Amino acid sequence: GPYMEGRTVAVYGVAAACMVVPIIFPDALWPIFIAFLVLEVTVGTFYAVSSSLRSKYLPGDLQASIMNIFRLPLNMFVVLGTKMTDWYEPRIVFFTVSSWF
Repeated sequence: GPYMEGRTVAVYGVAAACMVVPIIFPDALWPIFIAFLVLEVTVGTFYAVSSSLRSKYLPGDLQASIMNIFRLPLNMFVVLGTKMTDWYEPRIVFFTVSSWF
């Protein structure tokens, strides 16, 4: 039911909040480190929740095809976010990447 959908929204919200920590506290090691650890937990939780939602909403015979369609844009975001570190200061990069969440 709506339990999984609500959990997914909560996971995204926590992940986005973790990405904002380096913007707010750019020189604070421990808050950034803790935010990184929490972000890693949300990534793990995301995979569990997303697999449940995939099985609920996507037909089994089309799951692989549908998921592969989204890999190219996702990889483009990864490359762009990584390349941005050459062009902008870390604060701008974290702000931009967190806005993509």
